[in-house]
Amino acid sequence: MMKTEKFMKHLETSMNILIILNAIAFGLLTDESVKSIHSTLNIFCDVSLIIFIIELIIRISVYKKSFFVGPNKWWNYFDSIIVLLSCMASIPVFASMRIFRIFRIF
Repeated sequence: MMKTEKFMKHLETSMNILIILNAIAFGLLTDESVKSIHSTLNIFCDVSLIIFIIELIIRISVYKKSFFVGPNKWWNYFDSIIVLLSCMASIPVFASMRIFRIFRIF
C-alpha cells in the first residue's frame, strides 16, 4: 500500500471516530443535566467542524478530479454538502442547522 493510500485510510478511520464523538457531543448538548459542560461541548463541536473542513480539503487535493467524478462522487457530494451546511450553521441565523453534521455518520 502506498503512503498516500495508507494515510487516507488512517484519515478515514480518524474521521469516523470524530463523527461518532461529535454525534455524542450533540446528544449531550440536548441534555440539561450536563448543562455545566455545554460550553466545552460547543467548543468541541466547533473544533470538529474545522477538522472536517481540513479533511475535505485534503481529500479534494489528494483525489483531485476523481473526487468529483470517481466511484465515490455521490458520497463526496453528500459529505461536502453536510460540511457546507455545518459551516452555515455556525452563523447564528442558521444555528438550527447544526444537526446536519450528524448525517455524516451515514
